[in-house]
Amino acid sequence: MATNERYKLHLKEIPQGEFEEVYRLDDDFFRERSGFELLGGEVFIKLHGVRTCDVYEVFFTLDGEVDTLCTRCENRLRYPLKGEFHMVIKLGAENSSDEDEEIIVSRDNPTLSIDDLLYSFVVLSMPLRRVHPAGECDQEVEKYLNQQEETIPHNPFEALLHSTNFDTE
Repeated sequence: MATNERYKLHLKEIPQGEFEEVYRLDDDFFRERSGFELLGGEVFIKLHGVRTCDVYEVFFTLDGEVDTLCTRCENRLRYPLKGEFHMVIKLGAENSSDEDEEIIVSRDNPTLSIDDLLYSFVVLSMPLRRVHPAGECDQEVEKYLNQQEETIPHNPFEALLHSTNFDTE
């Protein structure tokens, strides 16, 4: 996976106090990665932070849309995306990330590649079930699923009752 220079934080260059940066994740960004059903999209990530000495408290705010697959009909779906994440980045003796919300970056090489981090934020902002609005799924799949729903009994014990020889009197 290639690391793009535009998705790097050069920590020593960030001035003390508040700082802000905006990143745009586009189709090319998502095409470079695999493993999750993200086919493209456009997501803006606003990074707002405060630097105090060698500690950077950073907030990431995501807003945009991604192209993914509908979990019902498996056709392409444009899905709106919003999310917020918090991280603490510290300069230390060596790189480390033992905690979920804290990263330690070596003082010898104070550059943090955040492309994988940004991708993770997008994935974590996605629900497990992503479906088209009612009536927009593939018609053949809708028809099949509706037929399946008709054959499933509403009482989960009804099928069991008919499959045994219980005397109901």
